[in-house]
Amino acid sequence: MNIMAKQKEVWDGRERRSHGAERNASDLDQQDEIRLGIKNRIEQLAQGAAPLVFSKDAAQMPKLFTHELALRIRSVRSEQLPAGALLTFHRDQVPAGKYAKTNLPDESGVAYSSPQNPWEEVQRPLPDEEIASAQLTPLAHAVGEALPPDSDLYDRLSETGKLGFGHPERGLIQTTAMVSASCYDGKWSNINVIPYSELALPPNMQAIHYGGAFFEGMTAEWGEDGKCYVFGLKKHWERMTGSAKTLGIQPVPYEIFEQAVFKACQQNTRFIPPKGRLYLRPHGADVGKQMRVGNSRTAGFFIETTPIGSAESYFGDIEYDKNGDVKGKGLIIPTTQIRSAKGLPGNTKGIQNYGPTPVIIREACRLNVGTDEEPHHPVGVLYVDRVTDELPDEEKLDVEIRETNASNTIFFEDLGDGRYKVVTPSLEDGDILPGNTRALILEKARERGWKVEERHITLRELMTGKFVAAGNCGTAAVFSSFDWVQFAKIAPDETTGDFRSQLVGEKINIRSREAINREPIPQPVKLLMDDVLAVKSAKRSDDIAKYLTEIPGIRLK
Repeated sequence: MNIMAKQKEVWDGRERRSHGAERNASDLDQQDEIRLGIKNRIEQLAQGAAPLVFSKDAAQMPKLFTHELALRIRSVRSEQLPAGALLTFHRDQVPAGKYAKTNLPDESGVAYSSPQNPWEEVQRPLPDEEIASAQLTPLAHAVGEALPPDSDLYDRLSETGKLGFGHPERGLIQTTAMVSASCYDGKWSNINVIPYSELALPPNMQAIHYGGAFFEGMTAEWGEDGKCYVFGLKKHWERMTGSAKTLGIQPVPYEIFEQAVFKACQQNTRFIPPKGRLYLRPHGADVGKQMRVGNSRTAGFFIETTPIGSAESYFGDIEYDKNGDVKGKGLIIPTTQIRSAKGLPGNTKGIQNYGPTPVIIREACRLNVGTDEEPHHPVGVLYVDRVTDELPDEEKLDVEIRETNASNTIFFEDLGDGRYKVVTPSLEDGDILPGNTRALILEKARERGWKVEERHITLRELMTGKFVAAGNCGTAAVFSSFDWVQFAKIAPDETTGDFRSQLVGEKINIRSREAINREPIPQPVKLLMDDVLAVKSAKRSDDIAKYLTEIPGIRLK
């Protein structure tokens, strides 16, 4: 019997086989007809069909779902399938690791990866005994190579307490899954959960040329009740919506944002540290291709994750100099750069606000404010409201403090009796990012009965000594103190064009040497840090209802 006759017999006999109930993929007589049936289904996929799920026996059939097929289907393009499709193998449920548990289905699956060398045989990405199904999924955006998770590295760093913000050399710890969605002509759709993968993007994508991209930073962590929570879900979406609108990109609907965050956490359960957090990076971009300035009406939305250490770990070990004094932490103020200004979108998380900062941070970290024997480097950059390089020394003191390279700033006056006045730069000029951690800290200060002022703060005021502590706050670091600031000129060398840095003037001390030695972490910072950590660890039911969103389907063991 030829193949077509066999195929006709198979499909004419649907009732007899009850949609494959009597199919046996290990039967050599059936394999040709099964292949032809799957080929027809793949052709339907290219014409706009829904994702195709193939049972375990078909997934394990020899020479059917091959690495070559995976590459070919990913490169298919049609009007209904503009980004190709992805072949993945799925388990019965998400791997949850040894700290957590879940019975959620494995949505992202595992994709074929390229062989390490051209001569080795490509193996299925999962052992046969773990395969529950195979799936062909239309992609929201074209992807390249699927990248393996850094499972062993994560386990080692987590168990030894060395988990920081990603890996010091590699930049991040790759997790299992990512989420993407697409927007065509103003309509968002196609939420995909796929293995963490490279993105395939056109060289003249609008975001690359004209900066049409934005992002958010969020964390999910285990609460004391064993449930997993994400902080400020609605607030992050609202800020991301503002960023998108500023760039003329259709905002992601809240329902899609919420679902994407849930899935990103659920499918990466195994990477949520028991004593740390899962950092989520939602981001969007104008991914259309055109050669003129303007929105392409094609947008992409993505979420990737990486495990990071606990908030307390960001304070790090206390360092001492050769005299036994605590090395205070300082920020440098660049004299030739500002982060934003009134009339610019500094209150959004658009990439244009962060592109110029890496060279400033790099040069700041090279500065030695101590001695060769006792090196002491700044821990970040503090921006002010104007360029100060050409200002007289006296006028430099009248500049207004804004924020650091990645966090808001907060200062404290001691009112006595354990009470403080909290002072933070005002958001009214629109050039400071309205941080969600900042807002939480101000709320908790008010609950303590402390005074809160949002207003302009000058360096001259800093020099009076009225502030007894200062801190910078954000999603990753939560709340970290700093003790002094100093100007630094960071500018290209006139001969080579390479950036050079040089300290300018004297340090402006916020805290005295005695105060730093007595309290390396100042009391008001510590108290509010504890308040924030109590919220994020779900200690109080009132805080859960007000600030947290539970990620359904996963629990800590």
